Amino acid sequence: GNGEFNIQDVTNSSNRLTINSSGTVTIPGNIDATGGIDVTGAITQGSGDITLTSTVGSGSSTILFDTSAGTITFQDNLSSKFGTGGDLAIHHDGSNSHILNSTGTLNIKSDTLRLTDASLAHLYLKGLTDAQVELYHNNNLRITTTDDGADFGGTGSIRVPNGTTGERNSSPQAGDFRYNTTDGKFEGYTDE
Repeated sequence: GNGEFNIQDVTNSSNRLTINSSGTVTIPGNIDATGGIDVTGAITQGSGDITLTSTVGSGSSTILFDTSAGTITFQDNLSSKFGTGGDLAIHHDGSNSHILNSTGTLNIKSDTLRLTDASLAHLYLKGLTDAQVELYHNNNLRITTTDDGADFGGTGSIRVPNGTTGERNSSPQAGDFRYNTTDGKFEGYTDE
C-alpha cells in the first residue's frame, strides 16, 4: 500500500530486507555474497567502522576505516599503491615503514621538511650507484658528495665546531678539528 516491499523473519516478524518506494534497499544484517557485489553508484556508511578483510588460505589481510579515529589502517605488509601501474607504494612490514617509488623522481614539496623524532640518530641519504647526493640552499648547490669525500660550494665560509677549552671533546680522534674560543686558536688532532 505504501510502495514498500518487505521480506520478514517468520519467527519474530522483523524485516530482513526492505525496498522502499524510492528504490532504497535496507538489510539490517550482514550480506554474504559469494558471487561478488557489483556497485555502480556511491557507497555511503552512515556510522560505525568499515572493515575490509580478504582471506587467502590460512592468512587474512585487513583494511580498517576507523570512523572514531578518522584513520584508515592497513594491516602489516599491506601496501597502499598509487598510480596506474602501482608505481608508488607505502607500507609497514611490522618493524619498518617503507615508501617505494619505481618510476621517475620521488618529489616531496614543502616549505619546511623537518624530522621531529627525538630519538633520530642520523639523517641517511643514499644516492644511486655512482651518483652524488646534492644538498641545496635557496636553489644553490652547497654540498656535493664525491667518491672520496665532499665538495662545498658558495662564496662564504665553512663553520667548524667551536667552543672553550673546557668544552673540548674528551676523546678526540686523529683528524678532528675545532676552533678554541678561549685562546682564539684552531686545534687539530693527530694520532700522537
